[in-house]
Amino acid sequence: MALASACSAFITDTRDELFVNPIIGIDSTTSLELSGASLILNIECGGESWSVKYDGSKWANGEKSDAGGPGDDKGIEALTVWMPLLPPALRTTGVPDGEMYDDQIAEALIGNAELISLFGTLVSGGWSVTLKHSEPSGHSALASISMKASAPVLDPERAPAVCAVWNLPLGIATFETVWTPSGSTNRPWGFDLARTNVSAADGTVHPIDPQVMSIVAIGAAPTWTLHPGVDQKYERHSTGGLMAATVLAPLTVEPHSEVNTEEIELRRKAVDEWAETHGFKALVKPAMPKQTAQVLAELGDGTAGYYLLEFENGDCYLGQSTSIADRLKGHRTLRKDIISIRPNPDPVASAMDNPLRHLLDQESLLIDSIQTAGLPARNKAQMTYLTGHRSLDDCLTDNDCTSADWLADPVAINAVSFNKNGNVLVAPEKSASGRADLEAWKTRTGPDTSVVLELIRTYMQRCLPLPLQTEYEYWTLSSPPVKPKWGTLSNLTIGWTEAFRINMEEDGSLSGWVQVNGIELLGDDMTDEAVIRFLRQHPGSSLDEAPYQAAGPYNLNVRASNLQVLAALLDDTAVTRAAATAALHLMRHSKAGAGRNAHNPVLVRAALGIG
Repeated sequence: MALASACSAFITDTRDELFVNPIIGIDSTTSLELSGASLILNIECGGESWSVKYDGSKWANGEKSDAGGPGDDKGIEALTVWMPLLPPALRTTGVPDGEMYDDQIAEALIGNAELISLFGTLVSGGWSVTLKHSEPSGHSALASISMKASAPVLDPERAPAVCAVWNLPLGIATFETVWTPSGSTNRPWGFDLARTNVSAADGTVHPIDPQVMSIVAIGAAPTWTLHPGVDQKYERHSTGGLMAATVLAPLTVEPHSEVNTEEIELRRKAVDEWAETHGFKALVKPAMPKQTAQVLAELGDGTAGYYLLEFENGDCYLGQSTSIADRLKGHRTLRKDIISIRPNPDPVASAMDNPLRHLLDQESLLIDSIQTAGLPARNKAQMTYLTGHRSLDDCLTDNDCTSADWLADPVAINAVSFNKNGNVLVAPEKSASGRADLEAWKTRTGPDTSVVLELIRTYMQRCLPLPLQTEYEYWTLSSPPVKPKWGTLSNLTIGWTEAFRINMEEDGSLSGWVQVNGIELLGDDMTDEAVIRFLRQHPGSSLDEAPYQAAGPYNLNVRASNLQVLAALLDDTAVTRAAATAALHLMRHSKAGAGRNAHNPVLVRAALGIG
């Protein structure tokens, strides 16, 4: 997880050493310590050592053993990249010229983003991290960087929960991994998972995924590594907490209004000028996924990045995705007036396993630019407008409310709606097959059946618009008679988008996730501070970009590693606020699709406790 934004959580986020040290060809040890009221970053590198002190407001100049070393104020310009990290065309034997040096640095940062991210997270969280380089007999194919990190005294309140939820020992002493050539063309270097583990104080060794290690380091980091105010308690439904008011702007102007030919031409000219200035130079017209994939292949910068859609009336739409061509397929299913797409791949994102934060940060800047330029964008206010089917409005009106009413108090309005007749009258044959599927589902959920039913009921009551009145027409709930290879036990789908899922992991344990509106959950800027606060509030959770963003570009999946974590998420009024907003947006976007064929109304009624 990248820890660098305008509003960061960790005090060390501004230090260049967090991205420089992993890519230079010099063994180093970097550590963070609390000394009195000051924070000190200690670095040993290439026979030199120095310290940089944080006095509570700023970092002071470094105290070095020798002037002119890697710790001086020249920063990255004084350092050289370790050649094995670079493709052969960029390797040099002497001092590279300015242009070559810039290319080397850029390539090293892109190709080793995962290593840099994990290193920065560990150091920021108080771990002492040693990097050692190995290149046997000068063969770069055998080169590697070993990372060994010693744990600080972890947060005594959070560490037990963090370690327990990831099945780790409380007394974590060290973490080790190896960064080595992967053999992949798209990602030449990667972590050797067979040599990635944590060791406990008692000497036992436990395998761990690097992404999980990053989440553990964040969740259990001692408070002295963080800016004041990062850690906050969250409001719970179970203790009387109320869902917060939505922060999204109400619809005031219909964004898809009719315009004349002259106005359309002016709009397209403005979009062209903005696109050219901001790097959206490739144009695919008509906007077809296959042609878009070909253009991306020709550009050679990967499939992840940003794209600009243009519509028949001159509107545009700025989005981001880990697979631009695949994302276009979804847009074309729902929008028939797309005339072109301008893909702008981001090689940094393509090199990362989890580029969500990076893509969202850059997309936010691009959207701000679009809004500042006054373009006719369909994602003004970050696509937070509620627009869609009038029939949903009719459904809400029939229940004496509007979308704004429901959004303001989903729990209360849903409680009233449960006393009214629903949409579905279960036919005898559907009831029989539904009961059979439910019994198979109960066999798989086993002793957790009642817990899972309660979780489904909680999501419906707090997050799903008028469940009984919108069932089957707008949303469906499946319970496959045979568990699919990807582990789905039940899947609540709104329109065409999965919104709430219960999964079975390979070891038989149950987990789940819920789709949320990221702006509602993390604020307008979705800062690193907000992300880290959330991860520390909910040990065992993680955040991913939702693969289908029918409700806008800021939908996230909040993942829970087990049912207890999922229950805590649905007890958090901020999570249910964000999930309710996402659900309403999805419902207004489209009605239920092919998922109707898999809908199990018997499971719905079992979850809600009705006949």
